[in-house]
Amino acid sequence: MDLASSADIVVNSALSESISLAQAIHIGLNNRRRGARKPILLHISRTALDLHHEEPRSLQLQTKAYDDVDTTEWMATPPETPSRLVDNEIIQAVYTSPFQAYIVAPTTILGRAQTPMPQRSHHISRLVQRALKERRLIFPGDGMNAGNGVHLQDVVKLCCGLIGNAMSPTYEPPPENPQFFFAASTEFCWSDVAVKVASKLYNRGLIASDHVYSAPVGRVPELCEYTRNASIVGLKSRTLGLQSMSSINVLDLIDADLDALLETPADSSILD
Repeated sequence: MDLASSADIVVNSALSESISLAQAIHIGLNNRRRGARKPILLHISRTALDLHHEEPRSLQLQTKAYDDVDTTEWMATPPETPSRLVDNEIIQAVYTSPFQAYIVAPTTILGRAQTPMPQRSHHISRLVQRALKERRLIFPGDGMNAGNGVHLQDVVKLCCGLIGNAMSPTYEPPPENPQFFFAASTEFCWSDVAVKVASKLYNRGLIASDHVYSAPVGRVPELCEYTRNASIVGLKSRTLGLQSMSSINVLDLIDADLDALLETPADSSILD
């Protein structure tokens, strides 16, 4: 709260599901001494990972895409997840608060950071941990539901572009506050990812078979996010002249990220 009250820019990229943290940041920004420039809140949301169809859909069955230009449909759905509750908290707060808010919702983030990280957090780490525990790769459902991947560096570029625009002397804040952006790039099938992970772990002698075993979602609740992804498109950043998300080779990035995940000393505990 005290830190937010003395900052021009606040970035919440670690605890996107914490209502108490969001409320503390809002109080801090509200207590900030008034100046010529509105303070900026940049919030990294999990909403893109939590949106899903009533039933998992494969790439071939996708009939609708959610986007960040017409948000009325998916924002009207009940906020069933903590991340949606936090998003709504920000949306309600900015109407009466003296700060500009940007909510960026990435899909599955792939790729490595440009600088060494003391810890690694990755979307596939739970899949790997469960496979090492079971000595086989277990995947919820049939794996044919669609996912969407985006490169870490593209997410960083989007965030920096938004802040750069907001800090420009000629920038005029839009009437829409907060602004919501999906960071999405390339669709893929989770079944292909599961096969890649199983093959990599088997070749390293870490699991007994390279076969992917299907299990009901209820048996592996920590893996339920792999069944949620809907078709998601990020359009709004283009209207601001920001760089579009680049197309990525999801399986090549998964392969490289698996190597990094299993070989980084900071993550050696994953093999325990």
